[in-house]
Amino acid sequence: MSRQRPSHDQAEAIHNQVEAIHDQGRAIHKQAGANHEQAEVIHDKVGANHEQATVIHEQAEVIHVPTGAIHEQAVPIHEQAGAIHDQAGTIYSQTGSYITRQKPFLSRQGPFTTRQGPFNSYVVVITVVVAVVVMVVVDVLVNVIPVYLKFFIIHPSF
Repeated sequence: MSRQRPSHDQAEAIHNQVEAIHDQGRAIHKQAGANHEQAEVIHDKVGANHEQATVIHEQAEVIHVPTGAIHEQAVPIHEQAGAIHDQAGTIYSQTGSYITRQKPFLSRQGPFTTRQGPFNSYVVVITVVVAVVVMVVVDVLVNVIPVYLKFFIIHPSF
């Protein structure tokens, strides 16, 4: 059996196919190189982000440790406050039920009436107004009058 040689045209066609495959391989190689460069850029960014995250994490730990200690101190205070609140609720409910039954000062007429408690809201409003007036009078006595007295003592011609 003798082997037949391909014709010149067949050889050229095979050569062109090989050349096309070679060009495809070169293009794939270039794309792989570009992808590799992109991957390096991403890797560098990830590294920088990781370093920033490490710094932030360390800062958070510095803050977290003392706040944890504060939290541990606050827990028993919070529990005590809760117990006091519960006691106050118990006292309020006991006195509120007594007051609801007795209603010694309760007024259900007018815009400031309350449903429970020994005083209606007029008493509360009056108390607040009196407190503000007292604060203003004390402020004048403590801050304004000494300045005028000092002025008249320093400048007696007035």
